[in-house]
Amino acid sequence: MLGGGIAALVVGLGVTGFGAWGLTSAPAILGNADATAQSKEMAVSAYEASPLLIGTGVVALLGGGALLFWPSEEGGDE
Repeated sequence: MLGGGIAALVVGLGVTGFGAWGLTSAPAILGNADATAQSKEMAVSAYEASPLLIGTGVVALLGGGALLFWPSEEGGDE
């Protein structure tokens, strides 16, 4: 559970960060005459997918937080 929670938090941060980068940086990259075609393509892809990326990242963050911090049931009468 601990490993899954940490992995979900890391993935959530990465995906949310990439989506936020695309949302905020794409206009500046596209306006830069010195930007390579590859960086422009990546910026456009991140910009177009940013709502999905940010939403998925937030869900992963919430899931990871739940795995790490949600109280679990311990044992029972066996």
